[in-house]
Amino acid sequence: MTRIRVLLVGLLLIGLAACKTATIYSVQDANLLTASSASDADIAKVIQEAGKRTGWVIKPVEPGKMKGMYTKRRHTAVVDIRYTRSTFSIDYVDSTNLQHDGEKIHKAYNKWIMQLEQAIQREANFQLAQ
Repeated sequence: MTRIRVLLVGLLLIGLAACKTATIYSVQDANLLTASSASDADIAKVIQEAGKRTGWVIKPVEPGKMKGMYTKRRHTAVVDIRYTRSTFSIDYVDSTNLQHDGEKIHKAYNKWIMQLEQAIQREANFQLAQ
């Protein structure tokens, strides 16, 4: 009976560990409700400000592309952010201590990306709406 309990507890722990990961969330061509007069520099500023408000460090790489990094305790996520005057995308690049296996990642990563996505849209509506 004791072996069965140990086996059941082991299976339960494995199941709980698996619940902490999910398919990697990415943002593809999300709309930016912006004024037609918004420049690339305006959009870059919106993205950096949204990142700052949500704990991300976002730096320009080239026109239309930025690199974002989020660190919480021993966990780090790195993303590419591509943007136009009307859309933006956020794609996974790398991570540390987030159980990334090529397809899945710790659920916290997805939460951070969703928060960044929403912050970018809010910031664009606030700064660029006419």
